[in-house]
Amino acid sequence: MTAPPDQRPAHAAEAPVLWVEIIAGTSDPAWPAVVALRERVFGREQRISEATASDPDDARSLHALAWMETANPDGLDRRLVGTGRITLDRAGRNEALIAWVATAPEVRQRGIGTAVMRALVAEADAAGIGETLLAAQRHAEGFYGRLGFFATGAPYAVHGIPHRWMIRTRG
Repeated sequence: MTAPPDQRPAHAAEAPVLWVEIIAGTSDPAWPAVVALRERVFGREQRISEATASDPDDARSLHALAWMETANPDGLDRRLVGTGRITLDRAGRNEALIAWVATAPEVRQRGIGTAVMRALVAEADAAGIGETLLAAQRHAEGFYGRLGFFATGAPYAVHGIPHRWMIRTRG
């Protein structure tokens, strides 16, 4: 599956190629790149110590991977610049949970997070999931709101970072 970013560079010569793919579980050869991006964004940038630890949901979830290709004199450089996870049909409740949404700092504000989220939401919709939940960092509520999520419940902190549950209902 591919999903284009919302924002494109002003000139075609500046445009790196971006595509989003979905992988299942943690056995894909790209999995170490997912862990490395999580460590970079959540571990080093946000200082969340368990950012590199795989949790039980990783193996049974779908992961969206946003790849960017840029030309260089020796060919093409391909690197992972965005990721997110969706766990479908949690405990038979016809709901999904999105987690670990991350974009490399140097490519933020280019539509990559939007492309990742659209790919994850498309997976929930294709599976007929009624409600999709996520624990949004408060600074990102507007981002998720533009994608159809609504804040619910009181704010709370995770590792000292303010969060709030958000929900999207299919339909």
